[in-house]
Amino acid sequence: MRAFKHAFDSWKQAILTVAGLSFLLWMAPVSAQAQRSYFNHKIPMEAELRFDQCFEDLTASWISAYIDSLETVGKEKGGEPYLCMAHMLQAYQYYLSDDSLNFFKKSEQALEESKNLGASSLYYNLLSNEVAFYTEHRNAFKAQKTAELIIEEARESNDHNSITTGYLSLGVLHAGQANFKNSIECYEQVLKYLEEVDDNDNIMKSQMHYYIGENYYHLSLYRKALKSMEQSISLLPTMNRAYLIQALCYFKMGDYATFLKLFANVKKRENQEFADTDIYTYAKAIEHALTRNYTQAEATVQQIKDKAQRYFALSDIHVLRNEWSQAFSMFRLANAAQDSMRQENFSDLLASADREINTAYKLYEKDEELRKNRSQNLIFGCIFIILLVISLACVFYYYKRNQWQKNRIHMIQRYNAELSKAKEKAEEANRMKTMFLQNMSHDLRTPLNAIVGFSQLLGLPDGFNSDEDKEKYNSYIANNSEMLMLLFEDILNLGDIEKGNFKVEYTPTPCNDLCRKILKCVEYRVPPGVALNFTSNVDEQFSLSTDGRRVQQVLVNFLTNACKHTREGEIRLHCQVSEPENSITFSVIDTGEGVAEDLKDTLFERYVKRGENDSHGLGLNICQTIATKMGGTVSLDKSYTTGAKFDFKLKLT
Repeated sequence: MRAFKHAFDSWKQAILTVAGLSFLLWMAPVSAQAQRSYFNHKIPMEAELRFDQCFEDLTASWISAYIDSLETVGKEKGGEPYLCMAHMLQAYQYYLSDDSLNFFKKSEQALEESKNLGASSLYYNLLSNEVAFYTEHRNAFKAQKTAELIIEEARESNDHNSITTGYLSLGVLHAGQANFKNSIECYEQVLKYLEEVDDNDNIMKSQMHYYIGENYYHLSLYRKALKSMEQSISLLPTMNRAYLIQALCYFKMGDYATFLKLFANVKKRENQEFADTDIYTYAKAIEHALTRNYTQAEATVQQIKDKAQRYFALSDIHVLRNEWSQAFSMFRLANAAQDSMRQENFSDLLASADREINTAYKLYEKDEELRKNRSQNLIFGCIFIILLVISLACVFYYYKRNQWQKNRIHMIQRYNAELSKAKEKAEEANRMKTMFLQNMSHDLRTPLNAIVGFSQLLGLPDGFNSDEDKEKYNSYIANNSEMLMLLFEDILNLGDIEKGNFKVEYTPTPCNDLCRKILKCVEYRVPPGVALNFTSNVDEQFSLSTDGRRVQQVLVNFLTNACKHTREGEIRLHCQVSEPENSITFSVIDTGEGVAEDLKDTLFERYVKRGENDSHGLGLNICQTIATKMGGTVSLDKSYTTGAKFDFKLKLT
């Protein structure tokens, strides 16, 4: 049916612009069906056909006369259906002419009349029209309130179709405001109601799963996004946009091979639905970068319309080229662009409030014009009432405006505070990155210089070095090579932790045997004159279910640090089971230089070094991550004052 179709065309485009959603394509036939199902057999066939013809061209010259005839018949015969039809047509005409004041006035009249007639479906669809109008005019506050009104009233009447319409509208608004979590909740409610009415509309369900996945993608929850896209594709295999988001999720998770494979299939499906979108252009740029066609990648990025998305794409390309400084600069520009967009959205909300005040003021002025046309017998009474209303309205207006200004100042202050915190975090991240690069540069150079230097000495002709010197040089090379290997091992462990590849495998492990094996790993590191001992209150037959390799990794790190900072006395590994706590504690105790007071609270943070002998400051942080993964804790015993004591506690299962 053609009814409502033309009226919805402009609203559909508005909402697509704001939120990127096409649910009005689904709503239009529902609205038309609701309208016809009510008016059928309520008015003469001729009037009904003429009513349908109006939607062919709402600007036709004969429509005004037809509306007048509907109003005349409705007033003379008390025919509220005729009045409802007339007011609906007038509202659509005002909508096309962008006359918001009269649009809402006629729309409210049609709403009231449809409610009185018991035409609930028509009533809710008229409210949906208002949501679309508010959205097109960027009045997010009123649009959201109207969508919530649809949901609230439809729930009371148990009208599932109208509830679904309300949640769709609300989901669009939240997505347009980058409120992705709330948008997901709305789309999930749509799916819930579709299931409750046993709706087999797979197209609609597929779209909802796609929009949920798209929001998860914006929240960087890529695995959840992949799951939603799979559900969307299973319901509608031709959902081309879902394949695109799938490919990008794999790229974000670092699986470049899968991204290239999936995106190759996406390009085969390329159509007007998404071929000119920013996200598709972004994917093409990433593909060029992964295939080392960086010039084409940067040229493709320039086609991205959204500034923030363009900077993020450039940042990703610099990362793929290992250009970290440029990548960080682009990332900062992208964040600045996003902040600017948020500020613009905030300004839109403030402008919405201004428009509401202006609309109310225009309504007031129009009422004043109507009052002037009343009979002379009521002039003096009307003047008194008008003056009273004006006074009260001005007081109320200035009171509300003052409150609004205070709220605006408060919101701006809060937003500035959030920006300041974000800036501090970015600066801290930059400082930590610089510190890490400086430490790594120094720590890599020290053993490499030793290895290169002593290797050159060994390469001198026979007679320059004695056998004793050669043995000593080989020892230096071996020790520095091992130091370099440990450094790389810590970096690789950190990489596994960052990527989420860190795993713990539990097996029965003899406790004391494990401790002795750990001591064997570090005994050659112990300085001359320092004793390396092992004590335990655990029975020799005692075994615990744990990942022995991870326990060894933590304790070897503790013991290696003890060897670096102990020049005399003892280094001891102690194992103790606590039955009341159902736990086991491994302690590494030394009689070395101890830990500086200003480092005790931050020692397990990343890049914090215990002393000059330490390398990059990653080891203890990795130990803490391992312990947390295993459900345990690592700590420094601050009460121990004759050196340093590190504890590694695990629960017994």
